[in-house]
Amino acid sequence: MELAQLTIRDWMVIAGVLLIFAVLLDAYRRVRNERRANMRMKLVQPGDKASARDVNLAWLKELPNGGARVVSRHDQSQTAIDIPDEAESEAPPEPAALERVEPEPLVTGMSASDEPENIDWLDALDAGDISPEPPRLPRTLDPEVFMLNVVARSPSGFKGEDVLHILLACDLRFGDMSFFHRHEQEAGRGPIQFSVANMMQPGVFDIDNMTDFTTSGLVFFLTLPGPEDMMQAFDYMMETAQAVARNLKGDVLDESRSVITKQTLEHSRQQIRDLERRMLAQAVR
Repeated sequence: MELAQLTIRDWMVIAGVLLIFAVLLDAYRRVRNERRANMRMKLVQPGDKASARDVNLAWLKELPNGGARVVSRHDQSQTAIDIPDEAESEAPPEPAALERVEPEPLVTGMSASDEPENIDWLDALDAGDISPEPPRLPRTLDPEVFMLNVVARSPSGFKGEDVLHILLACDLRFGDMSFFHRHEQEAGRGPIQFSVANMMQPGVFDIDNMTDFTTSGLVFFLTLPGPEDMMQAFDYMMETAQAVARNLKGDVLDESRSVITKQTLEHSRQQIRDLERRMLAQAVR
């Protein structure tokens, strides 16, 4: 049969036969290689001390830490019995060797001799930098005082525990002269804006026994000169007194324990403006 007379079908049959022959040849090559590998593995007996694995990993012992130890499954089951505790087997260092060891400085450029022996250097600090003196009420001979009263509606009065909670919530802090004070800055810092006293004599609070007393009312008072912004301090005192009255079920009254009117508030504000002008005039002189 001539090549020119071969049809497409004949060429497909020939290609299929060649492909089958190639697959059989590759399978034969793989089987032969596996047999050779099995023969090489049998040359190493299981009981040999110097196995191929030990020879290949011998270079690990040259590392600074002695190298890593490769553990097989058999080794893992015998670890507790076959491997002694290295920490217990090591002998403790001689005392003479310990004396020769000098501690390395934790920070570059600092030796052990640079360490301070005591903390006397704290005495050289200004006491105001560590614990500044708490703000105090003005001690002038003739201060200007503006007052508001928060009176309980119930005959039983205000409970001390409730008073403590609401005053702390309004950012007042217990302080000078055993009164509560609102400061110009948060958390009891800065000059005192206004203060709160107990309406009952002697007017102070026993902070350690706040839960054991009741009072018929509270006295809010603003002492001038004192805060930097006197008008703002008066407004804050009025707002805080109203908030306390709402929460404790009380009423805000003026200095004479009468109902507060707009005229009363305006009169107090005018007095504060007059005081500010007098203080400004004195500063100019």
